Amino acid sequence: GIIQEVYFDRIKQCLIPNATYQKDHGGRGDDPLRDAVTSDSTCNGGLITFSFHVEAQDEIACYLHWNGKCTRFLPGDVRLLLPEIFAKTDSNKKFVEMANTDD
Repeated sequence: GIIQEVYFDRIKQCLIPNATYQKDHGGRGDDPLRDAVTSDSTCNGGLITFSFHVEAQDEIACYLHWNGKCTRFLPGDVRLLLPEIFAKTDSNKKFVEMANTDD
């Protein structure tokens, strides 16, 4: 099998490579514009990543990476966490209200 921590390690290394990724292994220097985008990249809150860790057909975990943070993502978090991340527009508020009445 695979060591489960490898899932976290790989996305901490690279989600989106920079233009010279193969040459400088993703940057990690003084120039943030040369760095590869990773799960630790905050991108001013503009990047959200869902990481699915699949060990078997019935053994799947999902993790939400946002703003340099990571948390286990469960079905109820669609209503709990996502509204905290996305803009508080009228259409988003209506979506959350509709989702809350579907219980």
